[in-house]
Amino acid sequence: YSLTGFIRALRSVVDALRLERYVLVGCSLGGHIVLEALPLLPRCRGVMALTMPITNPARFEQMYAPVEPMSRAFSEQPAPAD
Repeated sequence: YSLTGFIRALRSVVDALRLERYVLVGCSLGGHIVLEALPLLPRCRGVMALTMPITNPARFEQMYAPVEPMSRAFSEQPAPAD
């Protein structure tokens, strides 16, 4: 669960579908993924990113209000119950 991993996944989908001319749309975290992936997707013809500004590089722990379930989602070593 990292920005790099999401970018790799997006690029894999674009490559698997053999897209030649396409527009990427991303909302929230997806908007950041789309924006960060652009240098790796030269055939992309447009972007719509609906998102809030974050730091570069992205720090996921700063993107959300500090609530217990969300902190577990970004843990590097989650407990087995999580």
